[in-house]
Amino acid sequence: MAQQIPRLLKKTIHLKRTAPLLPMWWKKIPARPPFLYDAPPTPGELLPMARVLTVDLNGEAVAYPYNLLQEVGVINDEVGGQSIAIFWMAGTASALDTGAIAQGRDVGAAAAFLREVDGEVLTFASQEGQITDAETGRA
Repeated sequence: MAQQIPRLLKKTIHLKRTAPLLPMWWKKIPARPPFLYDAPPTPGELLPMARVLTVDLNGEAVAYPYNLLQEVGVINDEVGGQSIAIFWMAGTASALDTGAIAQGRDVGAAAAFLREVDGEVLTFASQEGQITDAETGRA
């Protein structure tokens, strides 16, 4: 069973920059929860700053780590009584790696969709970079 994702308190912080930022300063931040994080601890197998896609439906919240999504490409799941599919695809550059986004490492992108179409729940798979559904075999 997936862990429940805590709700984060959103706060706006304005910082006055008095000196130029060092290149890639964020890589020097230790792996610990953000200083405004006020929720249950992150599960031990997931780094506090790990990239995740979260789905929150009907009071149930689930986090899907990007490193897992990158390995499998597609996840069929049920959250809050709804059948969903999570898709991951390479080709999105990180905005945090370099001074120019286009030079950032490929971190991919993920999205979640309901799997039900006309009352039928579809089952998706990723094969050789192409996503198909088992019911029709179409890409």
